[in-house]
Amino acid sequence: MEAARRFISDFLVVIDGTFNTNAARLSLLIAVDQLNSGKTFSVVFCWCKSESKESYIFFWDCLKAHCFSPIGEPPIAPPRVILGDQNGGLTASISNAFPDTKQQFCTWHA
Repeated sequence: MEAARRFISDFLVVIDGTFNTNAARLSLLIAVDQLNSGKTFSVVFCWCKSESKESYIFFWDCLKAHCFSPIGEPPIAPPRVILGDQNGGLTASISNAFPDTKQQFCTWHA
């Protein structure tokens, strides 16, 4: 969380969801960011029933509680940009979680 607070604040967070990745066939939502050394680090993982708006809102609420305004720590600025795919749940959730944050679409290549 220390790295997340330092490198996400007022900048960028990258998010993706992968579905049917375990025996329970749950979706795994993942947020990552990049250190100033160029290495990627994981910020948060979350198992959800689907990649719905409600799942992403839960994901953002947890991230905000632990990264952007944890108890006993001064709050930090939310990211200016969220980089992710054009998933409907993700797109619909961003304005609820971070009203001033822009979403930048990307295409994931394997």
